[in-house]
Amino acid sequence: MRAVLAIATMNLRRLLRERSSLFFVFIFPLALILLIGATFGGGVERSLTVASGGTALGEELTAALADVEGVEVERVDTAGEVADAVALGRATAGVVVDAEAGQVRFLTRPSSTGPALRSAVDAAVARVSTRAAAMSLVGPGRTGLVDDVLAAVPAVAVTDARIGGDPSGLDDLGRFDLGAAQQLFLFVFVTSLSGSAALILSRQLGLTRRMLAAPVTTAQVLAGEALGRFAIALVQGLYIIVGTALLFDVAWGDPLVIGVVLIVFCAISAGAAMLVGASLRNDQQASGIGVMAGLGIAALGGSMISLDFMTIGMRRVAHVTPHAWALDAVAESVRFGGGLGDVVVEIAVLLAFAVVLLTAATWALHRATVRTAS
Repeated sequence: MRAVLAIATMNLRRLLRERSSLFFVFIFPLALILLIGATFGGGVERSLTVASGGTALGEELTAALADVEGVEVERVDTAGEVADAVALGRATAGVVVDAEAGQVRFLTRPSSTGPALRSAVDAAVARVSTRAAAMSLVGPGRTGLVDDVLAAVPAVAVTDARIGGDPSGLDDLGRFDLGAAQQLFLFVFVTSLSGSAALILSRQLGLTRRMLAAPVTTAQVLAGEALGRFAIALVQGLYIIVGTALLFDVAWGDPLVIGVVLIVFCAISAGAAMLVGASLRNDQQASGIGVMAGLGIAALGGSMISLDFMTIGMRRVAHVTPHAWALDAVAESVRFGGGLGDVVVEIAVLLAFAVVLLTAATWALHRATVRTAS
């Protein structure tokens, strides 16, 4: 066991001695999470720019929209100002009231969250229209009666529900929460694959031959290399989790869930790194292929474009990667308060990935080690 720990410690020390590795392992992930959170993060902003047209009906509709919870209303004078605010992204959506024509125009960009505000605007228009119709029937002197009747009518509440585990709950996420989980699994996997070059370099420099010349068995060398890859991935993963929690107040959900998911995912990353390192003979080739393959698999698995924004077909394709299953487990814990019992399926699939990769990597690395020794 001492030999295994010594080999693993050697791999970890080699990583910490390289300045470029320190940047990509410790500095770049947090910087990227900060950039993504500052640019795209935060809860869903809902703001309306309204041009009331200066009429009583328009002012009443503007007041009704201002009463909608979670919606910020900005008043402007002209329809052109509304269109500019929406087009330039200063407002989520816009409303233009044309009382003379009896029209209310709703403006939004299809790629924004503006369409979600349409129901709030429709409800406000319905309330104002109902009140205006009632006033026209009873006369202007019965305003108090109309308001009392409308107040007595119970409001119909529409609530969201989650069916079949479909990801939702995005409104409850903090500015950096979504991007942090994606970057965690991306960097742990990519760093592990790019580090596979160290396995090839060890063979080229004769380090593996020297280890086998000592009273160390091939099994101990394999276990030490596997433990070294695992330790590197785990150190980076823990650093990202603790660093984002302290610096950006990222919520990681149940510590037991994120802990188990991280450990299994680090085993997957270690297995993938060993498999690449044992299959190739050139360290530069391994670094390039490792980075490209790591980025491609991570992108497919939802670490660049969230699974929430993928089509159903693409989500199914994404789940051929371990990243998608790991992100599903974290989402269940962070968004819905799920515990370890709620992510049993995800963890079982991740364990299957780990077993297959580690078994294949051990076999391939054993062949490469024996070939080096001979």
